[in-house]
Amino acid sequence: NKFHQYKILSSNDGKKWKVDDHMMVHFRNMEKAVSAADNENYQMLIDELASNINLLTSNCTMKGQGHDELHKWLLPFIENVKTFSNDKSNENFTIIQNSFTTFNQYFE
Repeated sequence: NKFHQYKILSSNDGKKWKVDDHMMVHFRNMEKAVSAADNENYQMLIDELASNINLLTSNCTMKGQGHDELHKWLLPFIENVKTFSNDKSNENFTIIQNSFTTFNQYFE
């Protein structure tokens, strides 16, 4: 499989990990962009994802296990976005969509 799998994320004693508000904005921006995307504008989506990833990584203020768990999600996501940018297939788009299902299971 050419896609990076998400490492098993740990739950926070049955609760979701809290993401700092100013960082969550970028996750929600990406999720909205993915929801609104269609295969006519995949390049626009990729640009939007890349922009938000840059903002996230340059403004990370989280610490502790929540931060570590977030990285277990974020690093494969970044690699999957790179793969998607090189091959703008519907299959690769679905991988990006599904990553937000995983994100929302573990983070808030």
